[in-house]
Amino acid sequence: GNPNQSAYLVSPPLDLTALSAPSLSFWYHMFGDDMGELHVDVWDGSIWNMDIIPPIVGNQGDMWFKQIASLTAFSGTINIRFRGITGSGFESDMAVDDVLVDEAQPDLAVTQFIGFPAFAPGSSTVNFDVEVSNVGATPTPGTILDISLNGSPSSSHSVSALTSGQSDTISTSITTSASGTDIVTAALQAIP
Repeated sequence: GNPNQSAYLVSPPLDLTALSAPSLSFWYHMFGDDMGELHVDVWDGSIWNMDIIPPIVGNQGDMWFKQIASLTAFSGTINIRFRGITGSGFESDMAVDDVLVDEAQPDLAVTQFIGFPAFAPGSSTVNFDVEVSNVGATPTPGTILDISLNGSPSSSHSVSALTSGQSDTISTSITTSASGTDIVTAALQAIP
């Protein structure tokens, strides 16, 4: 491979003037033993504002993740740049999809799985964290986070109220099937 090489994906000019609380959302996939880094930068018309979110580094597992970033620090016309840096070998392909700049919504989202392994032995307990973020512009009430394994409920967790931009990390676990591939999902429900 070609280690430590950079690739740039730059948006056309984006006019934020009609948005009161602009937000960037996108999905990413970073799977491979030699995975590098994904950075998101914003051109404000005079300088590149580097890493508007913490860099996403290393193997994230064979799944897609949604990332949301506030753009409220910017006004007027901007450009967004996705900056990929290759890892140490050829297993460092990454993908970005479904990029959207829009008004921030007053809602919660599961923003990432933390410490979730790409592979786990059959019939083993896998401990991991789920990050829940208020990706909207207004405070949200508490919710319930439901974890499912292969479409069946596995566990439920309370999530307290969050202000705009605030995140909470919920620790949970699943027990893998004896063999085959497992699908783990996390969904949020409103507390009545």
